[in-house]
Amino acid sequence: MANPAFTYEKDIAPMMLASCSPCHFPESGKVKPLDTYEATAKNIDDILSRVQLPIDHEGYMPFKSKKPAFTDRQIAVLKKWQSEKMPK
Repeated sequence: MANPAFTYEKDIAPMMLASCSPCHFPESGKVKPLDTYEATAKNIDDILSRVQLPIDHEGYMPFKSKKPAFTDRQIAVLKKWQSEKMPK
């Protein structure tokens, strides 16, 4: 199998940390944790759905734009990672 275009450790984890912490990171987070490969992979459909909602939608993430939103390129990276069966 060819090397995956994107991996959790190299590409996805830094994006999650930048846009989803501290709310989804357990030490200070008070909502569903998204700080591990397992949590991110399990919730990838919901993550993709929420980051693509209109910014004024109540389900849009990051919540109230407290952190930088995922860019179109980052969303494409998440989709590609998902399509490649979410390599670690």
